[in-house]
Amino acid sequence: MIFLAADMSRIHMHRLRSPLPPLSTLRPFEAAVRLGSFKAAAEELHLTQSAISHQINSLEKHFQTKLFARQGNRLIPTKEGTAYGTAVARSLAELSNAGNSFLKEDRSKVLRVTATPTFAMFAALPRRQGYGGPLYLDPHRRRREQALE
Repeated sequence: MIFLAADMSRIHMHRLRSPLPPLSTLRPFEAAVRLGSFKAAAEELHLTQSAISHQINSLEKHFQTKLFARQGNRLIPTKEGTAYGTAVARSLAELSNAGNSFLKEDRSKVLRVTATPTFAMFAALPRRQGYGGPLYLDPHRRRREQALE
């Protein structure tokens, strides 16, 4: 049996097809749906309009469906695009919230001590009574900083 290159490409794509698209396509897609414009999405993400268009095209090829339709000079999400846009926006918001939980850690309670081991052991550590936050002690940091200068 002889396969043409186009047939092999379809066979290869079918084997590799996953319900999860390339993750790099999701932020541009979400921004385009939310803002209603590839140009606005490009400005928000500091990309070119062409880059946004390529990402959307990649997403449409992955799902083999149109996610946007042209109405005059406007791009309107299709029914599928709107539904997927809602799911992507919800997922990105959930990831953002999860990341915020790490960033909200009260960094004012972190005590960083850069000292020689002797000073840290006999002077700094014994005097930290009443401090309940995390303590980061790096006795070798000073030497590394001097080596870099």
